Amino acid sequence: MGGRIHQKTSIYLATLLAVVALSACGEKKEARGSQPPAEAPKTTTTVEETNGKGGGVELPPPQAPGTNPTPPANGGEPLPAPAQPTGNLKDPLENSAGYEPVDPSAVESADYQKRYTGMKNPDGLSYTGSSTDYLLTYLRLRNEDPNLDAGVKARNLAAAQSIRSAHFSRDEDTGDIAVTLKIKEGDYLKTYILAGGLSEGDTVSRLRLVRSRNGVKTTGTQNISGKIKCLDEDGGCETMFARLVIEEQEAPVPVSVGGSTEGGSRAAVAILFRESLADIHASLAEASGNPEYASMSDFWINSHYKAINSDNQLDKAVLKSYEIVNGRSGFEAQLIGKNRQLISLGGPLLAPEDGTSVDISADRTAQMQESYDLDSLSGYKFDLANFIGSAKIINNNGLGQVRIALKMRKRVGYDQEAFKLTIMRIIKPTVTPNEENLKFE
Repeated sequence: MGGRIHQKTSIYLATLLAVVALSACGEKKEARGSQPPAEAPKTTTTVEETNGKGGGVELPPPQAPGTNPTPPANGGEPLPAPAQPTGNLKDPLENSAGYEPVDPSAVESADYQKRYTGMKNPDGLSYTGSSTDYLLTYLRLRNEDPNLDAGVKARNLAAAQSIRSAHFSRDEDTGDIAVTLKIKEGDYLKTYILAGGLSEGDTVSRLRLVRSRNGVKTTGTQNISGKIKCLDEDGGCETMFARLVIEEQEAPVPVSVGGSTEGGSRAAVAILFRESLADIHASLAEASGNPEYASMSDFWINSHYKAINSDNQLDKAVLKSYEIVNGRSGFEAQLIGKNRQLISLGGPLLAPEDGTSVDISADRTAQMQESYDLDSLSGYKFDLANFIGSAKIINNNGLGQVRIALKMRKRVGYDQEAFKLTIMRIIKPTVTPNEENLKFE
């Protein structure tokens, strides 16, 4: 195996994980949804087969709210129709677009319309979604209803943009769920933990504020409550929609909006959480003799060839993300080896309006201390993760694909080899976004 890496300047690998008992809605979760989710694709994407669909789906666009017979929730006029794509951008869900969710070349393509949350960072980059469906677009349109009171809109926007991160986790055995929010309040970052649960047959859960969970404490003073709903078309919960109501404890200071004074302290925030298996495409540099890089490259080569005599290979890859409507978005990829090696990579989901290239430091710290996602971190190994000296997000197509450039740590006598990982969500169908399907029953 070691000689193989010297034969080429780069080796491209594409490993599609087996999904039985590995999916976010796998064997244990079948008892916690309305029905067993359909199996995801099991075929392996090889070098010659990177154009395989790998779970891509076609969904009809949301019915233009202006023509939707369902009355608006506020009883006013219908919402405006969605804006059409500008320029020559293609909608990835159109049959003629040719978008393939697990084709690694798509992460660099500027041909496709991204999904946006509606917020930009100080550098002018836009926060994006992390899948191809229309859920985020629909929720943005609903928030922009011209019949909503201006003061309500202002409070909702301020609340959405005050959330710095959102994390969702679920215990597959008990159905207990938790949402952890980091909210900027004045000069301080406060933590809020909301808890709920999905019993057998449930797809909707209430969320209530709790003092602590898994060693993390609620430190803020705002009242936050809400509901969360599973949105997979098959009844599973890889995609979830949370609607939170935030209410200040103290009496609010009246705010002047459009020349009038608006009181009230309540604000509503919509968040999409996604957790699904991911396809990994690795591009490896020529080895220089560094034994740490030899272990790293062997890990990906073994994963590609499914080496039967080695546990030094990938067991599963999970891509988690959050998308706050009119707010921030971010992702975390958990790459777990059969030998219990864990590599965690994450960061904000940001992209320019034109193209997909970015230059953003990636977070390499496992974020499981506040979740149920993995067993105790003490049961995992971090040798491979510790061999990595730096990681940068270099592409994000806003549709569920990100590319990360990694460099090995410095070692005397060896070059710092570099390699790239393209992480691609294996997409499952979600419900058609409309008022009925997004209703919390």
